Amino acid sequence: MRWGYFSYRFAWLNIALLTLLVLTLGYQAQFIKVDTSTESFLEESHPMRVIYNNFRHEFGRDDKMLITLEPARGVFNFEFLDTLKKMQAELESVPHVEEVTSLINARQTLGKDDELLVGDLMQDWPETNTQLEKLKQQVLASPTYKGMLISYDGNKTSISIDIDPYTLIGRETGFDAMLDGFDTPENTNHKQQEEYPDFLSGEENSELVAGVEAIVDKYRSDDLVIHIAGTPSIAHQLMSVMRQDMETFTSLSFISIALFLALLFRRVSTIFLPLLVAMVSLTCTVGIMSLIDIPFTPIGQSMPSFLLAVGVGNSVHIFAIFFLKIREGDNKKDALAHALGHSGLPIVMTGLTTAGGLLSFTTAEIAHVVDFGIITTIGVLSALFFSLVLLPSLIAVFPVKLQVNESKKANTHLQNLLEKCADFSTQHAGKVTAFFAAVICIALFSAMQIRFSHDPIHWFDNEHPLPQASDYIDQYFSGALYMEALIETDNTDAFKSPEFLNRLESAHNLIEHLKVGHVQAKKSFSILDISKEIHQALNENRSEYYTLPQDRQLIAQELLLFENSGSDDLEDVVDTRFSKARLTFMLPAIDAVEYGPYLDEVKHHFQNVFGDTARITITGLMSLMAGTINALMSSLAKTYILAFLIITPLMMLIIGNVRVGLLSMIPNLTPIIITLGVMGWRGFPMDAFTLLTGSIALGLAVDDTIHFMHNYRRFYEQTGDNHLAVRRTLATTGQAMFITSVVLCSGFFVYLLSSMHNLSNFGLLTGFTIIMALLADIILAPALMTLIGQKFLSKTA
Repeated sequence: MRWGYFSYRFAWLNIALLTLLVLTLGYQAQFIKVDTSTESFLEESHPMRVIYNNFRHEFGRDDKMLITLEPARGVFNFEFLDTLKKMQAELESVPHVEEVTSLINARQTLGKDDELLVGDLMQDWPETNTQLEKLKQQVLASPTYKGMLISYDGNKTSISIDIDPYTLIGRETGFDAMLDGFDTPENTNHKQQEEYPDFLSGEENSELVAGVEAIVDKYRSDDLVIHIAGTPSIAHQLMSVMRQDMETFTSLSFISIALFLALLFRRVSTIFLPLLVAMVSLTCTVGIMSLIDIPFTPIGQSMPSFLLAVGVGNSVHIFAIFFLKIREGDNKKDALAHALGHSGLPIVMTGLTTAGGLLSFTTAEIAHVVDFGIITTIGVLSALFFSLVLLPSLIAVFPVKLQVNESKKANTHLQNLLEKCADFSTQHAGKVTAFFAAVICIALFSAMQIRFSHDPIHWFDNEHPLPQASDYIDQYFSGALYMEALIETDNTDAFKSPEFLNRLESAHNLIEHLKVGHVQAKKSFSILDISKEIHQALNENRSEYYTLPQDRQLIAQELLLFENSGSDDLEDVVDTRFSKARLTFMLPAIDAVEYGPYLDEVKHHFQNVFGDTARITITGLMSLMAGTINALMSSLAKTYILAFLIITPLMMLIIGNVRVGLLSMIPNLTPIIITLGVMGWRGFPMDAFTLLTGSIALGLAVDDTIHFMHNYRRFYEQTGDNHLAVRRTLATTGQAMFITSVVLCSGFFVYLLSSMHNLSNFGLLTGFTIIMALLADIILAPALMTLIGQKFLSKTA
């Protein structure tokens, strides 16, 4: 209560100081970053990501943009080839594009008079129908082109775009930029990782994809169907949708919360001030995100709506008691002081328990979840701070409509409803408890059916161009996603020997025939393909010589001829010492959960192929996606258990009784178990988004339980009557619990309008859990206190 009088007396000073703080952090908020890359789901220190980053430093990016083109009159006609040539020339000018490959400049390795010629496929442009037909036969006969640059049915072609792995920020000017092109491969391979520039940023990736899409859109027509796929496109689309959704759903949450506040309180002050406090908390939170370099991620896009709802919920509890005292005849100053004295401690404890539940996310192995845990914890504490410091000062200076004799009016419909709930739960405590126990048992059984998932492409609606493009490429080409196998030896020139190349060929055959579940690679390529091309070219270009020579000296000579031809393609598949080779295989875009068993089989068979002669490392973006699933599964139990271990002691401390504190966790865990049961029953997957539901809901559910228990114990000690204590608790604090639950639900249910399935599932499940939490607190909690809890409180009293 003292803080209430202090806030009233020094209201303008508080407002002035806090305004300065908000303006400072609000200015910093404009520098917030966005990160939607696939690799960012894992922490930078995660072993799989460390391996992947080392791979990118040595060989460049493994992910490409893939553009497929389906001309109405077929690929091999002069008009389309002219179009393809023009499009490629334009694409090469897009920022951050390293190389563009199509049928126009595909590598062609030919032999002529004992000379090896390596050049572009269409270096000599076809001018007659005969030349065009010869080109067609050459392309369709090439194992290198099929499935990559030409579809398996021969009617479609593709353009592959390699992307500069590094950002231009910080190396566009100056001496470092002048030296960029002078690093030899030997020097590059031995650089320490910290000497490299940062990888391409999310903004630069979006700039690249937007530039490519702008060019492609000019060529789309009824006679030319074009699709764009690849992980750069996924990251760009996620960033675009995320920015749009954050603006849309933050606004919708703001509007829906305002409408509910207007409907429930019908006062300007209880609409404007809670929303102002919530917006101030959100602004400061985003500013802190920018300061500590935490970017917005796909998972973090729900954070603004969540913090809006939490901030408003704190204000509702203060206003509920404030207007109650006003109706009883108190003046504004005394009513404010009493409201803070009555609700201040529960609000502090609910803030701490919610923060504790969210803090459990920091132990997850998924970087986006860790970031979400850090920033929402900061956001909840920020909302707590401004609710107790800024809101009282605003109430003091804001003209609040006072209705002194309002206490004489009849009870509201909501109050009557809550009192009936009190009567029902206390009079039928045994039946209520048995009913919830049965529901929990059924839910636990159903929860065992939950499946895990990480499928960013199919987060989008099936009508979205991205999943359509991915399905198209999987059907007609070899796929748009890549996995990498690094084969490392300790021997220089190991991959010039028939022994290692024969093992590598066995690995190729294994990859192209191995099928685990729905996962099968249609295409793989490595130094082996180049070696076969050279051997064929030096043997009169005859197809029967598309084989691997079995003479070490001959292989070395042929590879030397290839290097001397001017081509640098070997740098993409082997290191300069020929001791480390890269085997790339192309995979379909399906749920990453299916890649786990596939990867296990690949590693097992590769180890059998190479034995002790080489070290095998599987990496690439698809490997990281599979790693994300493993991290998700290990994080699930860890975060839920930690949230329980953090919150339970706080409940005991607040209630002041160990047994009642443990008992109070039953209404908190019940909604989570029921939601998990619904997920299993309805087939909702457990992904990085729905993982958040349990800990968020546990933190929020505890809020209502704390308010219930705090006031129940107060009324029970005053009256010694359990039924009367429950009835008074729900008639007063119960109204605020109901209102805050409605506000929180509205903040999450707006995500049902999202075009992304993962986000709409998250909003639906979290909102549903909050409703179940309210029911547990106004029906199950009173029943438990009637059966068990009052006995322990009586002993304590």
